[in-house]
Order: sequence, then C-alpha cells, then structure tokens
Amino acid sequence: EALHKYIAESINYPDVARVNGISGRVYISFVIDSNGEVKNVKLARGIDRALDKEAIRIISNMPDWEPGSHEGSKVNLHYTFPINFVIKERYVNKDKVTTTVEAKKR
Repeated sequence: EALHKYIAESINYPDVARVNGISGRVYISFVIDSNGEVKNVKLARGIDRALDKEAIRIISNMPDWEPGSHEGSKVNLHYTFPINFVIKERYVNKDKVTTTVEAKKR
C-alpha cells in the first residue's frame, strides 16, 4: 500500500531511541478532510517522546489524499494508524548499528 511505502521511505528512527534500544508501536489519529488534506494529527497512544514526535511528524507531512465520499458528497474520514518502530541490529563495528522502521497494518 502507498501509505506504508511512504512511511518506510520517509521516517527517521530517532538516534536517542535507537541508542537506548527503544522500540514499539505508536498510534497516531488524524483526519483526512473533504479536500483530502491531513488535519488534526494527534498522538493516540505513544511509547517514547522521540518516537512519538517522529510518528506525528511523518503523518503531518503526508501528501494529500483522495477525499472520502458518502452518497456523492465529500466527507471527512477519521483514521488511527499504527507505526511500528523496530530496531534490527546488524553490527558493522561496536559503534555502528543499522535500524529499520516498519509501518504495519493492524
């Protein structure tokens, strides 16, 4: 799905969370308004200040969507979306760690 690809390509795992081994799922709620714009981005459930902030940033910066419709009228759509931050460690040397971020379906 395009949303998962966008998140995977755009998100940056915060260094402070990576170094401290913090991972988990952050839930972000938002509205796609009748013009297709992302609005009212809020933390629904967080795990760490740095990860929460990054999840909010990435959702807030999403490109416009195709607006929803109901009976021929454009309507606002409310979403709650999980972003799963996972540290997959591969040691190149004792100081370098690579990380990945996943956006998973519920």
